[in-house]
Amino acid sequence: MDIVFQWLLLTIAVAVGWFVGRLGSDRNRTRTKIADEESVKDRLQFLFTNYSDQAVDNFVQSLAVNKDTVSLHLSIGRHFRNKGETDRAILVHQNLLARPELPPRFSPQVTLELAMDFLNAGLLDRAEALLQQLMGDREYGRKAAEQLIDLYQQEREWGKASDVARTLTKNDADPAMYKDLAYLTCERAEQALGQDDRWTAQKLAREALDYDRSCVRATLILMKILIRQGSYREAGNQGLKVFDQNPDFGPESIDRLMKLEHEHGDIGRLVK
Repeated sequence: MDIVFQWLLLTIAVAVGWFVGRLGSDRNRTRTKIADEESVKDRLQFLFTNYSDQAVDNFVQSLAVNKDTVSLHLSIGRHFRNKGETDRAILVHQNLLARPELPPRFSPQVTLELAMDFLNAGLLDRAEALLQQLMGDREYGRKAAEQLIDLYQQEREWGKASDVARTLTKNDADPAMYKDLAYLTCERAEQALGQDDRWTAQKLAREALDYDRSCVRATLILMKILIRQGSYREAGNQGLKVFDQNPDFGPESIDRLMKLEHEHGDIGRLVK
């Protein structure tokens, strides 16, 4: 078994070296990359399937760390994480970061993988710290920010999620991010309204509309606030705006307008 295991280690090492060498050639680069990646994956799958956890761990510990093998370490770590063996994935990535021979340019990538491990393990504080550390990275900063937004949404920390989302809009005019900001700001408005802080809720709802003029939810929040304030005419006008924003939400707006009429009088006299 030891001889077979040593042969396997050798073939993986050869495959990795061949893979990297072939990537250096411009000719047929894309096709070569796909074929060689599959070859390495096949050998790794053989390793995971046929050898004990201890044997695999020994292999990981003995595998050199350099620019040619980092991707192999990361593949092994991801394999563990995808299988739900998060503790082993964390160990792989922590050990990789601790190795002084790790080329510095790979450190952000490994850090992101470790943060993903912590997220999977529910260690949100540790994941948050690593993701914040990566926020300014040119290559992995955006991915870290997106993961951080998801984390804050899980924790219902809408203000923090909004702060991170705003950093993404500074260098990126992606309309989808502004829609996300509108959604997050509406969550903050609902939170304020739940505390009967109508002034803050109204301010945030209008801010959400600044991010996304078609945000029906923000308009309905304003309608709700105006009803609480007794401003029924203005509330009715807000309800009518929904038809211009998104006709698909017309039925919901009609329901609210009908309720407004039922509780506060003739809707025809309430709106302009």
